[in-house]
Amino acid sequence: MNKEEFWNTIEAARQAVPDGSQSLIAEQIVRDLVQKPPEDILDWNLYFYEYRDAACRNDLRAAGTALGVPPNSDAFLDFRAWLIAQGKETYMAAIGNPDTLAERPTIGADMSFEELANCAVDAYAELLSAAPEQEACSLYDKLDHHQLGDQALAELRSELPQRQDMADARLPLDYSTQFPKIWARMTSRSPEISALEEKFDYFIPLRDVVYAAVYRDSSCMEYRFLDTPRNIANFIGSQPAADQIVLTDTLDRLVLDTRGYFIHTCPDQEMLAKVMHFLLPIQHGEVPPEPVPCECLNKRQEETHGDMTITPTY
Repeated sequence: MNKEEFWNTIEAARQAVPDGSQSLIAEQIVRDLVQKPPEDILDWNLYFYEYRDAACRNDLRAAGTALGVPPNSDAFLDFRAWLIAQGKETYMAAIGNPDTLAERPTIGADMSFEELANCAVDAYAELLSAAPEQEACSLYDKLDHHQLGDQALAELRSELPQRQDMADARLPLDYSTQFPKIWARMTSRSPEISALEEKFDYFIPLRDVVYAAVYRDSSCMEYRFLDTPRNIANFIGSQPAADQIVLTDTLDRLVLDTRGYFIHTCPDQEMLAKVMHFLLPIQHGEVPPEPVPCECLNKRQEETHGDMTITPTY
C-alpha cells in the first residue's frame, strides 16, 4: 500500500457514510482493509501513525484548544485522528495553516475520532481469527517485523507542508493574531449584541439575554445579562462559592448548569466550547473574572457577590 491508497481508503469510507457517523466510517474502513493482503493492513496502520505523529505540533494543539478541544494529551491524540478522518485535503491544509480548521462545521469535543486508531488492528484481528493455525503464526510474525520502506517514508514526509511550529502550545486569551479565522468564529456575535455590549441598555431585546439562578446556602439570587460566551464565563467564574448555577433562555430552556464551580450540562456544544475558552483561564487562576453588567431580578439595588460587582442598569 502507498500513501495515496491510504487516503483513498479514508475518502471511500467518507463517501460511503454521508452522514459522517464515526462508528460507521470505522466499520467501513475495517471492511475495506479485510479485503486487502495482510501487508497492506499493516502498511495502513503505519501510515496512520506517521500522519498522526506529523500532526503532533504546538500550533495544531493550540488551534484545537481554541476550537474547544479539551486541553489534555488523550484528547489531542483523538483530535489528530479526527483530522486524518477529514481526508487528505483538510489534513494537509491544517498542517500548512491550522487556522483553516475554522472552516470545518465541527468544534469542541466532536473533533475526536478514537475509533480510527483501531481500524487496522480490528481488520488484522479478523484475519487472524479466520486463518488456519499455521497461517496465523505467520501473520503474528509479520506484526513484529513489518515496517514502511525508506522510500515510502521519504515520499510521505516530503509531501507535508513545511512551516515553523509555535514555540509553545499554550493558547493566549486573545489569539486573534495567531488564528484570526478561528477567533472570528469562536467570538462571533450579532451586530445587535455587539452594540449592546458597548452600551448596556435596561430594555434588552429578549432574544439577547440569559437568565441566571445562583443557588448558595439555601438561597437563590436571579439575574439577567447579555447572552455572550464571555459574559457567561465571567459570570460563572465570579461565583466560586455557588452550589449551583442554572442559566436559561427567554423561553425557559436550559442554556447550561453547573455543579459547584464547574459546568455540568450544556446542550449546545458550540456554545460550550466558546464558554470554556474564556472560563478555563479563570478557573486555573490565570486571569481574574471580568465584571458582568447584570440586572438583579430579586431587588433593584447594587449587589456584590464574591469577586463580582453586579450593577443593575436602569
